Amino acid sequence: MRCFDITKAFNDLGEAKKKRTHLHPRPSSPRHSIEMATQLPTNANVVLKYGVPSVSGVNENENEDSADLVSHPSLASCRTHTLVLGSEMNDADDEQIISYLNSGAFVPNVDALQIIAHKDIWTPRREQHLPSVVAYVTRTITPTKGIQTTVVKCDFPEGTKSSVSIPIDQLFDDTVNDIVNLPGLDTLLLLPPLNAATFLAQVYVFQQQLLRALIKVKTLKKAVVPLDFFACTKDIIEALKEHQGLTSLELAMPTSFSLLALDSYSQILLEVGLLKTLEPFSQLEELVVGKDLLTISELFVEMGQRMFDTRIDSADGQTVCFKDPKRDLLYGRSALSFWGI
Repeated sequence: MRCFDITKAFNDLGEAKKKRTHLHPRPSSPRHSIEMATQLPTNANVVLKYGVPSVSGVNENENEDSADLVSHPSLASCRTHTLVLGSEMNDADDEQIISYLNSGAFVPNVDALQIIAHKDIWTPRREQHLPSVVAYVTRTITPTKGIQTTVVKCDFPEGTKSSVSIPIDQLFDDTVNDIVNLPGLDTLLLLPPLNAATFLAQVYVFQQQLLRALIKVKTLKKAVVPLDFFACTKDIIEALKEHQGLTSLELAMPTSFSLLALDSYSQILLEVGLLKTLEPFSQLEELVVGKDLLTISELFVEMGQRMFDTRIDSADGQTVCFKDPKRDLLYGRSALSFWGI
């Protein structure tokens, strides 16, 4: 439960914007001032696209690109403008964007700004023009690698936070370095590999890169980890337990192989690794797993029932969510400890 007053925070932000605009009025060109009169309605979310084929500079009154704002409690009710920066950005587009950001009309009419851009397009040179008086979200995308990062920056108590989604066969030195350098990383979504054969051929390399990221970053609140890494699941979960704020964990079903097709030894190896590391997991408030895992492990089902009060089966029957953790001392020992394992 967050204990800050969002309404007061917005009022304080509004007063700060008024003072700044009064003390430091921003010049704007006559041509762009006319454009801004139509581009900045006070009660609409606006999407401006630049460098996107066939729609450069188009103004669309839609909210489909603002999903990331909704997930952030301090920004959910903001009047939001979104800039979509495509791969065909040029100098003329840059001039229009800078004029837009420096417009005096921008500050009083907008609470939050969202940037959606290709990773190579969103450069420090472009970022330096962002106004400091509004909260903003930057979402960078690397289409060829299936990687997406989101950074939310604002002056509210939660401050800056980041999230990243990345296929597990894209965990290389450069991409992991980018991940560990994200400010306030709190959500890590590991996606299925783009190429299952490539992943399986280099699985040890990818799992070591993942462990490097988990050891360097200690701020996660939510993680989705596919069981394609079943051979080192124990090490991964042990690393995740060091993230004291981690409250939500999903163990996604593997896509590079089938759990049900594993031989009995491999199934036992996975089961033992999970049972020995997940119980106890004191900070965990939600655990989501696939039905296949429960099919091969009755002990896992029993563990979930010991750790949590509530079990919710998904409508499609593919996943199970355990939530509402039990805070007593009854599950302090793993089921395997009774067997001396």
